[in-house]
Amino acid sequence: MNATILSTRELLAAPGLYVSLALLLMMIGGSLFEHLVIDPAWPENLSVIQPEQGGVNRKIFWIPIHIATTVALLVALWANWHATGVRNWVIAGIACYVVMRAWSAVYFIPLALEFEAAADMTSALRETAERWVTLSVVRSLLVVGAAGAFTVAALRT
Repeated sequence: MNATILSTRELLAAPGLYVSLALLLMMIGGSLFEHLVIDPAWPENLSVIQPEQGGVNRKIFWIPIHIATTVALLVALWANWHATGVRNWVIAGIACYVVMRAWSAVYFIPLALEFEAAADMTSALRETAERWVTLSVVRSLLVVGAAGAFTVAALRT
């Protein structure tokens, strides 16, 4: 192979980082929107997060962005594996993302589905909702950590 022809990995290394970073930043934007607009309202009014009641359907944003982000992160890891200084930051960013996704799968998503299906807001459910909202801020910080790691990785390319 001609030395001037770049390999697929080399061609995808920087774009993989930038696309991953852009998607992580979009996730931060979505989180900020939820924290500033939706989360202050819904523990008092479940219909805000119940699509069948005219509320916001969060799945329309979150499912596609998580699929795209997962693919982009894997491409970034594969394409930058050869660059040790970049690879370590990519791994750190992916670790933050994986922890956030695992926590979402075992805690946030099951409760979100419960909130969306609830007919009435009981005092126990309200307490759970308020804890969910508070912990969701912490969860968002994991995405900020992932974006920070990918920013450092991108600066090292």
